[in-house]
Amino acid sequence: MKLPAKFEGSRYPIIGTAIVIGALIPLAQYSFRRFDDNNFASWDWIFHIINPGQYALALIFGLLLVAVSFSAFRFSLPSRLRNTALFSACFIAAALLWMTPEVNIDTSRYFMQAKHFEQYGINYFFREWGKGIPAWTDLPAVPFLHGLLFTVFGESRMAVQIFTALLFAMTAVLTSLIGKALWDEDTGFYAGTLLLGMPYLLSQTPLMLVDVPTMFFLMLSIHLFIRVVETGGMWRVAAAACAVFLTVCCKYSTWPMLSLLPLIAAVFWIRSDGPLRQQIMRRSIAVFLASFLLVGVAGALTYDVVSNQINLLMNFQRAGLERWGEGFTSTFLFQIHPIITIAASASLVVAVVKRDLKYPIAAWLPFLIIIFQIKRIRYILPAFPFVSLMAAYGLSVLRDRNYRNVIVSCVVATSLAISLFGYMPFLNHWSAVNLKQAGGFLDTLDIDTVEVFIAPQKSYPVNPAVAVPILDLFTRKTIVYRYQPGASSSDENVLQSRFRFSWEYQNPYYYTPTTTGTATKRAVVLISGRPQDEVPPEAADSLIGLRRSMSFTTINPLFRYQTLVRIFW
Repeated sequence: MKLPAKFEGSRYPIIGTAIVIGALIPLAQYSFRRFDDNNFASWDWIFHIINPGQYALALIFGLLLVAVSFSAFRFSLPSRLRNTALFSACFIAAALLWMTPEVNIDTSRYFMQAKHFEQYGINYFFREWGKGIPAWTDLPAVPFLHGLLFTVFGESRMAVQIFTALLFAMTAVLTSLIGKALWDEDTGFYAGTLLLGMPYLLSQTPLMLVDVPTMFFLMLSIHLFIRVVETGGMWRVAAAACAVFLTVCCKYSTWPMLSLLPLIAAVFWIRSDGPLRQQIMRRSIAVFLASFLLVGVAGALTYDVVSNQINLLMNFQRAGLERWGEGFTSTFLFQIHPIITIAASASLVVAVVKRDLKYPIAAWLPFLIIIFQIKRIRYILPAFPFVSLMAAYGLSVLRDRNYRNVIVSCVVATSLAISLFGYMPFLNHWSAVNLKQAGGFLDTLDIDTVEVFIAPQKSYPVNPAVAVPILDLFTRKTIVYRYQPGASSSDENVLQSRFRFSWEYQNPYYYTPTTTGTATKRAVVLISGRPQDEVPPEAADSLIGLRRSMSFTTINPLFRYQTLVRIFW
């Protein structure tokens, strides 16, 4: 394919500069990795466990692939295929990480909530939410969707992962559409693509958590609201109101983020004149009223639960943010590719020079995060697409699309390299992988029931009982578990612990022996925190007649909380 003369002359400086920058930034991140204080996958932790050589080789390969591609071809996707390609690329990127274990103990809550739906049905789920179904500070929308998946496909982690990957891919497309509505198609496409330049975001896509689905519903609300403001329509109003309602029911941290909707209405109102202003006002009010109606009815029905949760958020979670949060240096220079942060920062200058009234729509949520110093990365994850929108807008200062293409490609290549050859192998070195491997092994045994025992732990940061639902997620066998409150204890004030919810664990009805029958083919599982832990006395009778055993003992030395598994059958 012959290149046009303009690109023929400039391609090598473009490629050379991008490759050099693409190599130097990861080198700088690696050199200053001690400044990454992320609580999930700090670069300092990653390279304490992982050999940096495999990441370096993957990085070099990715950058060479970019170099070869732009040296040999000038490839441009047709407009009609852009979002399809973006959706496919994001889904594949998420799927490549499916082998990671469930390393976040919050999974235990979401799994238990979804399993209540599967076991007892929709009526029970909504009637007992926050009562018979412990809800902590969770909201029901995402566990409800997970419960639907379990009802249709069984308790399949793969079904949840496919669902989350689909939502992540659709979020990228929605980001592209919002960028197109605000500025142009190129900016939107780059914004959607830059979501692949956020390693932390990619690391969350294989997990049974609520953050990625919440991000999707927030972006869906914004996109549909913009469509209503632009074109109106009763069905669009209804769809936007339902999306807002679902966003409200996903996570409390998104409630302040919905303040973006009035700002969107104000921006479009200012940029219009005459009769169109009245239409924008009527359309916006219609969405607000319909949303308030849905939220008001739901709030009235669940007032006691919601008020208790908000009280817990205000008196516990808010106070804990300073103790548990990560620094902006970690979030915006390690967990998000630095080029994205630099471009997003530069976008402010571009917007001021252009006097762009639409820019505040993209900048509003990142602005709130900085002003209010919200440093817990999981709380701000739903706002990541707006950081990518700002970055794509900042890159628009480069008028030659070839420069933008190479820069965005290098960002994606380097982020995928650290995600696949840094984050993923690091997470597979967590002791949580023992639960994953043990669950898979149990499915190979000719047994009906799995009786689980927990080795008591004293002065432990996390209640080890929460490992039982995570093990349940990885096996199709029937779990029996008799929780013994007080068998384990924390070395800190539980009421101030970041893992407080784990100590308020309530054993679900479906783990009691009366619900499982008296199966003769059985196995016993012991979950412990240390290899030398003794078998609890209450498990001795259950081990009679079981002659074979298998142990799963991966330990991550960086953490005190470990889940080691021994299976007897």
